Amino acid sequence: MPGFAIDSPRYLEPTQDTDSLFRMLLELASEVWVLRDRLTLVERTLDEKGCLTRSDLDSAEPGPAAEAELAKERAQFVERLISSAHRADA
Repeated sequence: MPGFAIDSPRYLEPTQDTDSLFRMLLELASEVWVLRDRLTLVERTLDEKGCLTRSDLDSAEPGPAAEAELAKERAQFVERLISSAHRADA
């Protein structure tokens, strides 16, 4: 692993397979988003009912306002991921 500057870390040599690492990053990001989505559902259901079961979560569907909020958060999440990759190229 090469050295790195504090303000611009470099962890890999330019010849290493960054496509594989990017695919791995996207897969992890997908899993993180699923967890965030599920946690949001848990929080909203707890706010509404005060308690919940697994079947409550499995049958719950977010309303239009929640869907819009999640879509906005997902877009921001993806933007942060992609902009990180662009900064790394600079």
